[in-house]
Amino acid sequence: MDVLVLGTSNCIISDSFIKYFEKFAGYRIENRSIGASSNSVGLYILETLKDRKFDFAILDYEINDTGVLGRGLKTADDIRENIRSIVAITRSMGCTPILTIIPSYGTLQNVSEVERAHLDVCRQEGVHFLNVADLFREALKQGLTTRDALMRDSAHMSARVTPLIGEVLAKGLQNILATAAEPKNHRTAVRKMRSIPAAAVFAPQALIERRSSIYSSHYGRLRQGETIRLPVREDECLLALVMNTGALGANVAFRNGREEVVKPLIVYWDENKPDWFTAICVDFKRQLPGGHNGIEITALGPDAQPTEATLHQKPFLPGRYGEVEIEGFLIGTQAKLEVTSEVQSRPGLPLSLLEMTGQQRTLERLSALTPLPS
Repeated sequence: MDVLVLGTSNCIISDSFIKYFEKFAGYRIENRSIGASSNSVGLYILETLKDRKFDFAILDYEINDTGVLGRGLKTADDIRENIRSIVAITRSMGCTPILTIIPSYGTLQNVSEVERAHLDVCRQEGVHFLNVADLFREALKQGLTTRDALMRDSAHMSARVTPLIGEVLAKGLQNILATAAEPKNHRTAVRKMRSIPAAAVFAPQALIERRSSIYSSHYGRLRQGETIRLPVREDECLLALVMNTGALGANVAFRNGREEVVKPLIVYWDENKPDWFTAICVDFKRQLPGGHNGIEITALGPDAQPTEATLHQKPFLPGRYGEVEIEGFLIGTQAKLEVTSEVQSRPGLPLSLLEMTGQQRTLERLSALTPLPS
């Protein structure tokens, strides 16, 4: 079995639930997750995998989708549309998609609007899901454990519980495979998209390869005062870009000849080690249409005033400014594309993996792993 993983940091940290899922399931895993990013990065990655086939696709974007909703960069309807598109595209690749909802401190208190949006799509499209946030909320409600035992920080599960979550996910997939399927043709209208890699718009001398233990790609370097042109038609718009958080950072203008969007493209995780390379997807609130000459992109000075925020943006550090590194761009149209795929329907099998594998038993095991302090 070949499994594609499209998610964020909970899927790629050293003690991730995906690591234990791989151990328990024994499947071949291709993990194309990028941390700290919304579901836009899933669409971006899928554009690079068009000719690939997988048996399952694990989708995990709720935490950062909640972030872009909170910053006003996306609406709940935007999030639904993107998740529906990811489901349709993965199904067209031969996948059975499985959506996971991983908790944050905020969603341990209440069901988020984004969680509802993700589950709406699952129920409407017949997608199986593993709602870990709901499991943790129930454990806390029953007084079985504490927040600090379940979570290592505000957005990541503790190492004590990720093996159990990986095992539940593996057992859920085994139950799906053990249930007779009824193939059905399914049609979904999705927004037509394409990606543009850095090599298509940057001069060869501006390209640089960046590599870590979990990710590598080529990036185009744009220095203060420099401009590149992005070939975006008038019936298309710029949805997102992928950048290197280890670059110096800059305010960057995007212009189509009629209007301008200025984004602060500076993100780092440790001000003492700001050069640490990680990829991150940046969403645009104003999805700028193309023009006769496409979209011009210019790195501005530090005094330029942004017109919208960037998720996870940080202040400029003293003496550190003036260059961004961009891997690629996600471009979309308003026109819809009908995607037809063969869906493996399993009538009578719950969509919830917890219901499928026994939620109360999982709660008991969770309690044993995270006992209350004596």
